[in-house]
Amino acid sequence: TGFNPGDCAPLRPPPSSYAVAVDFWRTHSPNGSGSVEAPDFVTGHNVTSVCESFALGDLALDFLEQHPSEMIAAPFGEALVLDLGFRGTRSALLPLLFPNSTFVAAYLPDPDWSNSSSGACSGSALFSSAQELLPLNLILWNVPSGFRIRALATTMNFFEVLLLLRVEELLNISALSLCELLGSTVPMARRVYVVLPCGGPHGVGLASHRHERVAIHSCLLQAQGYKVGLQSLSFVLEPVTTLTARLCTRTLWRIELTALRRGVRQMWCKSGFPWRHKFDFMWKRGGPVGLNCTSGVHQGKVRWLTHWVPSLNFAELLGWGVHPLQRELLFWDVLNFGSYPDAGLSNWVLGAAGRAIRIDWDNPYMSVLKGSTYIRAMLGQFCFVRPPIFPGGCEPCCGACVRHEWGNHSVPEACHACHTCSLNVLRPKVTAASLHSLLGTTLEKAETLECSAEKPRSATAVPYSCWSYTAEHDRKIWEDFRNSLAASRRTRQPSLRKQPGL
Repeated sequence: TGFNPGDCAPLRPPPSSYAVAVDFWRTHSPNGSGSVEAPDFVTGHNVTSVCESFALGDLALDFLEQHPSEMIAAPFGEALVLDLGFRGTRSALLPLLFPNSTFVAAYLPDPDWSNSSSGACSGSALFSSAQELLPLNLILWNVPSGFRIRALATTMNFFEVLLLLRVEELLNISALSLCELLGSTVPMARRVYVVLPCGGPHGVGLASHRHERVAIHSCLLQAQGYKVGLQSLSFVLEPVTTLTARLCTRTLWRIELTALRRGVRQMWCKSGFPWRHKFDFMWKRGGPVGLNCTSGVHQGKVRWLTHWVPSLNFAELLGWGVHPLQRELLFWDVLNFGSYPDAGLSNWVLGAAGRAIRIDWDNPYMSVLKGSTYIRAMLGQFCFVRPPIFPGGCEPCCGACVRHEWGNHSVPEACHACHTCSLNVLRPKVTAASLHSLLGTTLEKAETLECSAEKPRSATAVPYSCWSYTAEHDRKIWEDFRNSLAASRRTRQPSLRKQPGL
């Protein structure tokens, strides 16, 4: 192909280390020690409650950064962490502390981002980090919403750690109740850290440590009993530390799952038979993950995954939505693998410190896509309705990569060089600030980041095609479907009565 690695942009990424980040952290924190003091807030429009909760979330994150072994025991282990409240305006230290883990960070703007001059949460933005280079093992996810949170709850993904440190803001942005939020998110991870709301309608009745404990237990009890979604759950709830702001005190809770059973889909919003309920996902602490087949020739059989690798399926990764430039990078990362049978999104996962991983690559019943057909298929699955765009300076290696013959499981050197080159060109632009500018001041463009062929076309289809549902709801859906099918057949039947004039 005439490819010469020297023709591409520099192939060594810019330096980024934990030592540099922690020095920045200590320099910019209020007391120079890395701890955060709760700021003073103005009152009015219920902003005090939001800002108090916001400050407590920061205190909780401080605690986990200063006690990282509380969250993940082995610093060089491989874990999958979901943060449903990534600020963007403070340095991302946890991914640097665990370089072999993968962090998926759902962006949640600071309360005062669009009106910082008002002083609504003055002092809360401790770092000017919105433009900061993000760690390689951090994926910047779309903002949380009620739809996305509830759709994720019916997938077969299982995180090591989930951070729910900004619950009050999550409730406001998602329009979910506290029980809907906890019931949808807690069963998605082995270990969950949560800080309950300070005030407003979400904080009513949470006057003490005991009330917080009762609220969590009650919500997780109510969340069980679905066919697709959470079926059953057992857990241990323990206080980690006490967090104190100016007007509010809350507990940082650790929810450790001990047993779990969830009905799950094949992938994001998949609603067709049999994929709308492909498995029952089963797990007990200390044991392997089990997949109980609910249909097909393997119905009733359990497949035990003794080598479960922490990972997030690409269908969910893209269905929720990632920073557009990270979607470009993930596309080029996929081309680090050869073309194997059945290259659908459900056979790609995110793991290994933020990298693409090919799974189920040896299906003998599926064909292998070759040449430009493979490239077009992958572009379509990434929602790119155009030819690949080569980042500046990367055309020689990326051009040679896409022109590869594929189909023979081999990967040319040009594809590896293309990914590295693209990473160095695009990664500095993947920031919270650039994502926020894409989303708009009121986050009205968040839906444009979603990439899924299974996205429902009407609001009425959402609860069945994406969210949890009960066995009764399933029977009602099938009953309505059979009735409508029978009605359509009756209208198509020709009349047997003799028509006038014949």
